[in-house]
Amino acid sequence: MQDLHTRWIEKLASMVDMDRLFTSRERWRRMYDFKPEDALPRFDRAGQDKLGPSDWPTYLYNDAFNDPEKMLMNELAGVYAAVRLGDDRPLNIRANYGTVILPSVFGAPWQLTDNSMPWAHHFEGGADAIRRLIDAGPPDPADGLGARCVETADFYRQVLADYPPLAGAIDIYHPDLQGPYDVAHLLMGPDIFMAGYDQPELVDELLELVTETYRRFILMWADRVGFNDGDGLTTHWTFYVKGWLMIRDDTAILLRPEQYRRFVLPYDSRLLAEFGGAIHFCGRADHLFEEMLATENLSAVHSSQPALNDHARLIRLAQERKIALLAWPSDAVPPGTTTGLCVMDRQLAKSG
Repeated sequence: MQDLHTRWIEKLASMVDMDRLFTSRERWRRMYDFKPEDALPRFDRAGQDKLGPSDWPTYLYNDAFNDPEKMLMNELAGVYAAVRLGDDRPLNIRANYGTVILPSVFGAPWQLTDNSMPWAHHFEGGADAIRRLIDAGPPDPADGLGARCVETADFYRQVLADYPPLAGAIDIYHPDLQGPYDVAHLLMGPDIFMAGYDQPELVDELLELVTETYRRFILMWADRVGFNDGDGLTTHWTFYVKGWLMIRDDTAILLRPEQYRRFVLPYDSRLLAEFGGAIHFCGRADHLFEEMLATENLSAVHSSQPALNDHARLIRLAQERKIALLAWPSDAVPPGTTTGLCVMDRQLAKSG
């Protein structure tokens, strides 16, 4: 480790307040149990904006992509902000290789961009290429970027082990695996939308393959890195999550309800039935609320843009089903709500 990095990590270790983390985690646990609370878990977005530019050393994404030490420092920048704010977010980091991780396991091409997250490219060759992929069966989850994710997490743990406050406080959460349908879209490209009507059996077979590979990756992660879930909670982004997974359905919400019921709900349910967790989506999903909330063993939903949705209806349906909502705008919390929400200090109008 560079001396500069060591000095900053030592400073961070001296700032960790384990009592505050314990109190926050208990507040999250009660929220997931739908027990009334005097104060809902809160993410101080306004306070974060007021912190201003940080003096924590960070690096361009492309520079960190092939340098785990720089990636660790980039990840710890968020931890540094969190301990300065003292809100209810967990302290966590990840192997940050973007949405291309699971496509890379299948051998799909991908590229780094100009210092933003990498892009995946779908297989050329249409249905024939997808048929060959299916016939080959599930790949080794350590293929592509899979092994690098684990190796990066191992590096993080080796560094943090020298700083017991950080080793005990910081969680290494699972990398971005998207969701079964989103990964299938990255592998097949936009043809997947028409194939859902013209070749639905092919799409089903691809989703079977992706879901099983996703499952094997998570089992590899559990074996090599582990999930800190002694009380049933893990972490992802700025949240505690009941269960292991944060499934992304950003592409899946483009589907009609009947297509979602066939190509998304059963595969998300298969993963969450085994591992538990939450679903994230960007954009508008009003037409799919009932279908999404019917996912088996779903503990929470994160809508990054609730202003684009019928937020009042979503909160009503979620509360009826005892499914938590994450990062909910503070000015859209119904009066008298005492559980089932993690609140973000932001205005609804600015969440679209």
